[in-house]
Amino acid sequence: MKSDNSFLILAYFLLRIISYSLLVAPAWAQDYKGAACVIFVNDKIVLVQDSLSNRLSFPGGYINREERPEQAARRETYEETGLRVTVGPQIESADQSAQFICRSYTPIPILSTQGFESRPIVYALPAPDFSVEIRQVYLDSPQSVKAESLRFPNQIKLLPDFNRYPEWQSSTILLTKYTIPINNLYKIELKIIAQLQNQLAPQADLLFRILNLTGENVVFFILAPIIWAYSGWQTGVRCVLLLITAAESSNILKIIFALPRPFHLMPELQRMEAYGFGMPSGHVLVGTAFWGYCWHSFKRLLPQQKQRTGFYLLITVLTGCGIARVYWGVHFVSDVIVGTTFALLLLTLFIRLEEQGLWHQMTSARKMPWAIGFVIIAIAAFFTPGLLSSYMGGLAIGIFLGLCIGKTQALHEKVAINKKLKSSIAGLGIVGIILLDSTGKLLVSQQANSITAMLIYFACYLLIGLWLTIGMYLLPLACNRPKPSP
Repeated sequence: MKSDNSFLILAYFLLRIISYSLLVAPAWAQDYKGAACVIFVNDKIVLVQDSLSNRLSFPGGYINREERPEQAARRETYEETGLRVTVGPQIESADQSAQFICRSYTPIPILSTQGFESRPIVYALPAPDFSVEIRQVYLDSPQSVKAESLRFPNQIKLLPDFNRYPEWQSSTILLTKYTIPINNLYKIELKIIAQLQNQLAPQADLLFRILNLTGENVVFFILAPIIWAYSGWQTGVRCVLLLITAAESSNILKIIFALPRPFHLMPELQRMEAYGFGMPSGHVLVGTAFWGYCWHSFKRLLPQQKQRTGFYLLITVLTGCGIARVYWGVHFVSDVIVGTTFALLLLTLFIRLEEQGLWHQMTSARKMPWAIGFVIIAIAAFFTPGLLSSYMGGLAIGIFLGLCIGKTQALHEKVAINKKLKSSIAGLGIVGIILLDSTGKLLVSQQANSITAMLIYFACYLLIGLWLTIGMYLLPLACNRPKPSP
């Protein structure tokens, strides 16, 4: 079994590294490892926001084998922004990256700034790396960008006077709902969203912010140690595995469908921060699956006469979450419907596994469900490299390793017997998750390299998985250990 575990761990690491560094190699015989394009319009430049570090940089990336720096700059710019460019003169470079003045073949498509964003957004949905490596593309002034929000601050400092390159200036075109092709269903849905906002905003903001929380990751991570401590490791395993499966399913489906959000077509509708593609709604998919399974697992705790009321309340809250996503302008009604459909399919699968006793058979060995989940996450990580895959992959392998430790079962059995320890363990679990997550974000904020950032997040969530399975049990049990009699 140990050799199987080692193979799974090695396979995951290889898939994660290959997914980011496939074809990447030192370029030619030069010192440059990367190449980037500086695309300017008057005094503004095109900047891309990285999905992992959440920071800004010029469009660019690693230089592949047998590729010249200017070829890499052209290719990476298209992959990250969707812009076809002519590569011009090389300018002063930094951070082992060759920088070139580039001009877009076509006017840069700009979304209106009437909505949530205060700076022009470049319409980058056709870009191959959009929503995978890139969160957003902006047209912004270098002087208005803070140094801490940049991946490579030195590159901005070395920018030349653009007046010296008038022939390399790009142009822009302002997109509106009339210039972007929209299908008839989206036209109807855009009207519904606009009417919903006109009738309810801003009075309903607080209500919809609360309803929106039912699909937030932070809520799930707070609840995970509580469920784990009070309901036992088997229910905890199933809930967290469902979370991982739902989150990765949402991530993969978004990339497969590659459909816009409402504010990509009408920017003035955006009232909340959101990135990437729209369909399905991840909030609705993950939230419906998680809360639905919690209801299935814990409804017996309610008196029989109150179970129907509780069920209707759950349906109302989940429906409210879907309406909230539409109200904020970040999802179409169809995104919510598709998210709900996939959530119900996942929920049905997990409940059927439980009713047929398959969960008990798989969890009797304690390792099998995580071996299965681990392989699924590893395969998904290969096709969808990004922040979410780093989170979910690290969490899966952390819990998998925790369940492989021989003393884990004994710790869980002690907690199941001692009810006084459960609140301490749940509280300690929440604190540990918050500290590990915050540490990961702090470390990533100091990194410019995407692969390093991905590995940091992976390691932090691996530790969170270990913390859930074994770490949060150790201190309360040690403090509660009976003192030896004199």
